Amino acid sequence: MIGGIFSAMFSYETYDRVMAGLGDKVVQGLLEATDMTRADLHHNRTQVPVFVAEQSEGNLAGWIRDRLWRNCVRALGEVEEVEAMEKGNACHLRVNDKYLIRVKRHHPNGKIAAREPLGRGRSFWVQDTVALPNLHEVRLAAGYEWKRDTRQIGETVISMRDGINKLVWYSRLASTNEIQLPGSVLVFPTDTVNEPIAPTIEFGAIEEQERGQEES
Repeated sequence: MIGGIFSAMFSYETYDRVMAGLGDKVVQGLLEATDMTRADLHHNRTQVPVFVAEQSEGNLAGWIRDRLWRNCVRALGEVEEVEAMEKGNACHLRVNDKYLIRVKRHHPNGKIAAREPLGRGRSFWVQDTVALPNLHEVRLAAGYEWKRDTRQIGETVISMRDGINKLVWYSRLASTNEIQLPGSVLVFPTDTVNEPIAPTIEFGAIEEQERGQEES
């Protein structure tokens, strides 16, 4: 009964509240990680253009994902509030013991691709609605928007979802010295499931790279 009461009281954290909770250093670190990854991709293309031109979409996505993760660790390594967590191929950033971030490729509509757990396992993307108020863990996706036509890394973005198919909000991640423009945070109805993507499966520690472009 207690869980039901707290579930009824639960409301998703807004973009503004999440940004305040993450803090300026984390926001700037995520922006810098995307910039470094974009530079890595440019360097790779100029140094070995033939290899990059022949690289499959899946391999390219996996390569970008690995570089983005390493650059996140580099950019945020000195931030006391951040813990970089690696277990096999599963990588997360824990911030202030409250926010758990997975680096992901985003499509322009805010969608990502990920595996859902087998059986009764809990998906990483399902928000905790039964913990005590203000004590629940918030799970986020942060990374970049992929420009598929030009195969380029776009702007740094961040999103919240409750399950892989229910997008709560999605936004370009503004620098700490930028003003967030009106309408740049896309908020979605939380009482309906957004347009579904193809079902996927999560096999424990097997990470997204195996699914290539659709998983990074």
